[in-house]
Order: sequence, then C-alpha cells, then structure tokens
Amino acid sequence: MTRLAISILIGLGLTAPTMADEQIDLAVALSNLSASTVVEQEAPEAAGAFDAGSWVGYAIASARFADDDADLYDGRVAFGYYFLDNVAINAELTGGYAKVYDDSRQDAGFGDLEVLFRWHFAGEPGWSLYFDGGAGIMQSTLSIPDEGTHFNFVLSAGLGATIDLNDRLKLMGGARYVHMSNARMRGSNRNPGWDGMMLYLGLMLTF
Repeated sequence: MTRLAISILIGLGLTAPTMADEQIDLAVALSNLSASTVVEQEAPEAAGAFDAGSWVGYAIASARFADDDADLYDGRVAFGYYFLDNVAINAELTGGYAKVYDDSRQDAGFGDLEVLFRWHFAGEPGWSLYFDGGAGIMQSTLSIPDEGTHFNFVLSAGLGATIDLNDRLKLMGGARYVHMSNARMRGSNRNPGWDGMMLYLGLMLTF
C-alpha cells in the first residue's frame, strides 16, 4: 500500500510541471493571436490628398498678359474632385478687370466660368507637379479685345506645382497659355482673338 501511494505521488509530481508548462504555452499563444487580430483591425491609413474620391477647394490670384489690347487681373475660387488617383475635374469661377492699353477706351470688368482637368504627373510627400487644361466662357462689360465682343470662349493649358504647408493646406502656383475668342459668332470681322500667358498663385485646401 505504501509503495502504491509513493508511486502515485511520484507520478503526480512528474506530470504537474508538464501540465503547467502546457497551460503557459497556451496562454502565450492566445495572447499572440489576440494581438495580431487587433493589428489587423486597426483603421486603414488615411487616403492621400490626390487619391480617387478626394475633394479640394482653392483660391488663386492671377494675371493674364498679352502683347497688345489688354491685360487681365482677377481672383478665382474653385472646387475639384479626383475621379481617378491624381486626376481631377475642377470648376473655376472668376471675377476681375481688364486694363486696356488704349487710353481712348475704358477698362472693363469681366467674369468667367471654366472647367479644367488636372493631372499630377510627378511628386513626393510634400510636393507635386501637374498639368491642367480646359475651357470656359467669359462675359465682360466692354469688348475684349477691341473690335471683338463682350462674350468670349476661353481655352487654357499649362503647368503648375503644389507644396504642402501642413496636412491639409497647400501652396499652389503655375502658368497657363490662354486663348480667348468668340468663335466667329458675330462674323470673322469681329473675332480678333486674344492670346497671352496667365500666371497665378494661391492656396489649396484638401478635404
């Protein structure tokens, strides 16, 4: 009887540490599984400023210069939507005035609405380079250019850049070639056209 009891005690003594080790290993495995599940369920990384589905708003000051007739100075407010990564459609609303070279003519006020596509073709975190271009309509208080009409169509295309000021605010600027004419709506004799360069600088907000 004593030998049987001793054998049982020895058996229990040998198996107890083994069971304890198995319990510790199981606890560690469960802990690791729980940690990996938490990592997998963390919120995804925030979308980039120019990723598909992103919106931007911007305000810029611009000047359009030509060799003759008039220079145009204006302010613009715009919104844009990125329907593809790095590719957006934008609507720009403009108001300004035209400084006429001919002293016998008065300066003119004008407003225009343009739709432009913008493609950020290069960049790194903190900056980007883009091409944009589009078309619109313009109405002025006097004929621009002289011997033209108060109403004109606008075509433009150019290059620009953005530089991050913080997570949401960017400095933007660039240059565009601009052509304005009335597409001969009043005949070829009243369609002199206006061609020049536009320089602009402003701020872009991403949201």
